[in-house]
Amino acid sequence: TTVCQKDAPFLLTASPPGGVWIGNGISTQNPGMFYPDSAGPGLHAIAYLLGGSCSDVLNITVDSIDAGPLEAACPGTPPFQVSGYGPGGGTWSGPNITPGGIFDPVAIGTYTVTYTQGNCSASKDINVDNIGYTSPFDTICQSHDTFRLQITPAGGYWVGTNIEDSATGLFNPREDAGSIVSTYIMNGCQLSDTIEVLPIDIGHNTNACPTEAPYQLYPSFTPTGGVWYGNGIIDNVQGIFDPALIGQGNNDTIVYAAPNGCFDTIINYVRFTDLDDDTLTFCIASEDDDTLRLNDDLTGMIPWGGDWYGTGVTQFSPNGWYYFISQNAGPGLHTLTYDANGCLDSMVFIVYPDQINYPDTSMCSSADSIFFPSLPLGAYWSGDGIVDPSGIYDPNAAVDDTSLVIYNSGLPECTDSILIEVIPFQKAIIQNIDTQYCFQDIPYPIGLSPTGGVFAGASNDSIFNPSVEGAGQHVLTYMVGSGACQSFDTLVVNILPELTTNTSPKSDSICEGEGALLEVNGAGGSTPGVYSYSWDNGLFPVNSHNVSPVVDQWYVCITNDGCSDPVIDSFFVLVHPPFDVDVQTSNKKCFGEEGYAVAVPNPSGSYNYDWSISALTTDSIPGMAGDIITLKTVDAQTGCERDTLFKIPNYNAVKALFIINPNEDCIPYDQRNVSFLDLSENVVTGKWIIDGEESDYVLGENPTKNFENPGQYDVELYVENEGGCKDSAFSTVCIDDNSSYFIPDIFSPNGDGHNDIFYVRVRNYKQGRIQVFDRWGGLVFETTNFDVGWDGKVRGERVPSGSYLYVLDITFSNNSSEVIKGDVSLVR
Repeated sequence: TTVCQKDAPFLLTASPPGGVWIGNGISTQNPGMFYPDSAGPGLHAIAYLLGGSCSDVLNITVDSIDAGPLEAACPGTPPFQVSGYGPGGGTWSGPNITPGGIFDPVAIGTYTVTYTQGNCSASKDINVDNIGYTSPFDTICQSHDTFRLQITPAGGYWVGTNIEDSATGLFNPREDAGSIVSTYIMNGCQLSDTIEVLPIDIGHNTNACPTEAPYQLYPSFTPTGGVWYGNGIIDNVQGIFDPALIGQGNNDTIVYAAPNGCFDTIINYVRFTDLDDDTLTFCIASEDDDTLRLNDDLTGMIPWGGDWYGTGVTQFSPNGWYYFISQNAGPGLHTLTYDANGCLDSMVFIVYPDQINYPDTSMCSSADSIFFPSLPLGAYWSGDGIVDPSGIYDPNAAVDDTSLVIYNSGLPECTDSILIEVIPFQKAIIQNIDTQYCFQDIPYPIGLSPTGGVFAGASNDSIFNPSVEGAGQHVLTYMVGSGACQSFDTLVVNILPELTTNTSPKSDSICEGEGALLEVNGAGGSTPGVYSYSWDNGLFPVNSHNVSPVVDQWYVCITNDGCSDPVIDSFFVLVHPPFDVDVQTSNKKCFGEEGYAVAVPNPSGSYNYDWSISALTTDSIPGMAGDIITLKTVDAQTGCERDTLFKIPNYNAVKALFIINPNEDCIPYDQRNVSFLDLSENVVTGKWIIDGEESDYVLGENPTKNFENPGQYDVELYVENEGGCKDSAFSTVCIDDNSSYFIPDIFSPNGDGHNDIFYVRVRNYKQGRIQVFDRWGGLVFETTNFDVGWDGKVRGERVPSGSYLYVLDITFSNNSSEVIKGDVSLVR
């Protein structure tokens, strides 16, 4: 079958039932629950196994679909291509977005857009808002803890040398010191902040031997000139430390006070070298290099960072870890030494062979004893006829006509056996008992043949009850006959551990909309690590759930391993009553004028208030019209929170702005017909005053003025918005008549009648030529007639916006020549 990656999990079925499912995306083997998102894109072969010998395979194709990460943009910025989605070839739908994924951030808001490819769809949010940010620090020390730079809206990303997580703005002062600039980038806009990080570095926590000579803690500490403090410090200028002053088993907190006012702290652990275990055992063929790494988990070594010596020890690069390789050491007893800072301790590693090369044999019951090969310390021989664990077999001690002699090391993977046939014999047999049972209170009849023998290994010679005998390995023996014709039967029965559970927590309390994590972890049982969990209240059969009840609720989970008795656990979640918060504000005013906000919680009670723009904790604060404010209200009794985002109402901020075209410090006289491009925002009415001439402001119109004479001319623009809020802009136009040539640096061939042609103006010349090249050196325009200009096209086709190189070769009337090179920007 074929499913979408974002589809909900579903159960797999097979006939006959009772088997197990194995493969990518399978959360529980029985029943088989398939999770498409966990499996990931592609073809997955899911196997169904029944009884260890029958199987079938189901092929599931998961079509990938991803709308990409959350994104953000400032309102009014240019449209942009959304990113991070896949696979290609799909279409987008939703507000302000084209099918090809071009999103227009025309207004403030959060917009949910959906990407569809084939039969699969995925969605994401795009936040459109102005950047809101308040710097948490101006100056901090390099030893300061990592913190997050809080900014809105979410969906942008941070860049900077000390940024550890670009998405969340996690700032780590320890990365670098100095004037650290961090920049938050959104589509169409960005914001930068500078934090002065004062340098300080004295290294990391260390350890020392109590008998070790004094040493410098961190030779490259910075900045120098400070003071070291600590019980073991004997030179507080260079940081010389004497472990003998601290003594075995103690920790010393070392503080360095730098001259720049910063402090840094490390801990020095003074310990004699110690290994938890005296002896460890291994099977020569069962372990590989990685599983025998000489670390704290294996040896309990204290402290860390020392060196190992001994047979079978190897150190690997680049991590420098030590390993004990049993294959290299060989069978036997090996002493390994651990050296940390000059203090030593040792332990014994016993390596057992995985098999004994001794052939099966047959012998008469009257034969002499057999001496089997000697074994490393701790290993022994056992079985019918073994009279000495060191390896002495006496056929006269054998019960059966066939004896099984077992090499035991205490490790399941290091065992071997030898079969000895004793003739004649009467074979003792233990019947009806399996070699493994779950921990259950079920009686199993024991069959012994022939009758009249001696049974041992269980509390009852007719009934074997796993819960009575207890978990672990039980050796059942049955002996028939006597003297030279004794016969034994031995059965090793393994009773699996009892199924138990660990739960956390048994009870919890949450606020409305919050979640409580309920977790059950099985232990022991018939298949350690493989359990089924059945919950009430319609919860999925997994071991943990994050639940969000709306009222007080009990939850019950039944843990089962498919063999042992199930374990039942119950949980109680208390839900605190909800509350709402309304915010009342001042009436709409001009942007930046004084206003206020008042929090009104419902129901009334004792609450704490945290305003994003004020340190006040009261239920009301002053503010400015246009302020976007986040209010966190906390119920003082339950600790439950409500976040409220609102704005003190304001008229749209009015802005007077225009640019002069041509945009020259002093405009050549032949360009004296000047236009004034209006870039004002939120204007309802206004007026222009150009060289003392007043005219009404008309939205969308750009006034022009033909200045007849060279000189300086004042230009003024006065505007108002719908609320009577005012702004103004002023500039000066300079008209020059002394230029021999004029080459504009920008033109816009968009057909609006203004600056559509790139002209070169030259006076008093004999001859000349202008050439224009694209960025690859291709010629796009050429003329010797300066009355002819470039319209931004090549062979009738419009060229893209960008920067183009020009070369002007001119010979003036006085026979002087000049070659002028530069670039012109084409803007459409």
